[in-house]
Amino acid sequence: MNWIVQVLEALYGRFLLLDLVAKIVPGAFAITSTAAVLSSWEKLSQTVQRMPWWALVLWAGAAWTVAFALQVIGETVRALRDLPTSKSREDWYATLKKFNSQADDRQRQQADRLLVIKEACGNTSMAVGLYVLLSLIRFSSSGFRHQRWEWSQAPALIIAAAASIVLALMHREHVKRHQLYVEGVLK
Repeated sequence: MNWIVQVLEALYGRFLLLDLVAKIVPGAFAITSTAAVLSSWEKLSQTVQRMPWWALVLWAGAAWTVAFALQVIGETVRALRDLPTSKSREDWYATLKKFNSQADDRQRQQADRLLVIKEACGNTSMAVGLYVLLSLIRFSSSGFRHQRWEWSQAPALIIAAAASIVLALMHREHVKRHQLYVEGVLK
């Protein structure tokens, strides 16, 4: 019975939080919104309804991979941070190694939670930003002149752009919170 609890805790603590919330959800939004911008939400909805279950599994796997690409792009253009600005990669990884050896399970779980929030906010910010960018390109591109701009779509894009910015700010805030928590436990 104890092994069942361990499996459930591992699934919840590792897979569900980090992979599902911080990777698959933002990656799925990026794939879905890109397909919708290139086609339409209606056509995309019809396609998804006809997809077999195994195609949805492949889609989730692709979404997970796309989120890593979004994260690397975000870090490359300095929209996202992988580590605190006050630390070198080597120093930060040494701090994390020390934390993981000294922290109890509850403290490691709290640090993981802050890490998940950081990555979920950052990757979702990039996914929403990509949607806004592609939408603006589509509406301004001569190749898409047959899709006329409808001013009713402007508020949704403004809200999406604002959400992307707020999520990026929350990502940066959680980089700091994660650092402060880890270093606080080590004091």
